[in-house]
Amino acid sequence: MRYLMLVGIFVSSLLVGCAHSLMRGSVAMKVNSREAHICMGNGEVQAGDKVALYTNACTSSVAGKEESQGSCKKIKLGEGIVSRTLNEHYSVIEVNKGVKFKEGSIVEKL
Repeated sequence: MRYLMLVGIFVSSLLVGCAHSLMRGSVAMKVNSREAHICMGNGEVQAGDKVALYTNACTSSVAGKEESQGSCKKIKLGEGIVSRTLNEHYSVIEVNKGVKFKEGSIVEKL
């Protein structure tokens, strides 16, 4: 019973995480400098939707100093547009010229 409770708490924390909205995914595969497959499917986005790409810039705490805590900032990399949905899990986006992104970058629907 205790094991099931711990598993339930763990799963709940994964589902909540840092999410503030449901229209968030990540870059699953970078095809080239302007195109990527993202983890947002046809139930979340459609062709023509605008998206923004972000990264997390985190600093770790200083070793040996208990009062020093690390922090993270969400940094916008740029924007793009959904060119097509592939299925219920994935879509293809085209990012604006000059946007530097990588696999794992955060994607949010605007």
